[in-house]
Amino acid sequence: MGKHWFTLMLIGMVVLGWNACTSAEAEQQGYLHKDLSEQMDALAVLQGSIGEELNKGTPQNADWLVEGLDSVLLLINERLNEHPSLLRPFDKFYEQKLKTPIHSLREAIATGDTVAARRNYILLVDRCNSCHKEHSVEEKAHY
Repeated sequence: MGKHWFTLMLIGMVVLGWNACTSAEAEQQGYLHKDLSEQMDALAVLQGSIGEELNKGTPQNADWLVEGLDSVLLLINERLNEHPSLLRPFDKFYEQKLKTPIHSLREAIATGDTVAARRNYILLVDRCNSCHKEHSVEEKAHY
């Protein structure tokens, strides 16, 4: 029951995040001030779950989680790119820091290369934390 409950909770967070970013209010404001931290919370859950699957030696179970993580990041690019708390547009962070390790992580999972998957996961977490540090965010992503 625990794994199913967690999966449902994770899906619910992603759906709620998507709904918040596609609301009529979002279209009127142009961007959402309050929802960046909510999206980061969803990313934290996804990132932690990816790490758990890699640590268990089941990277194939992490593939959909990596896809979910990337889709939330792309949603932020689309809806929250010009957020007041960001030093520059989010898509710049994504392109410079996240896109390559996410792509490499997905490739490693697809080919069953657990060593490369773990290496790219660590790189992804380090890149997330470098952005947090740049923005003086106390929360850190964990391996």
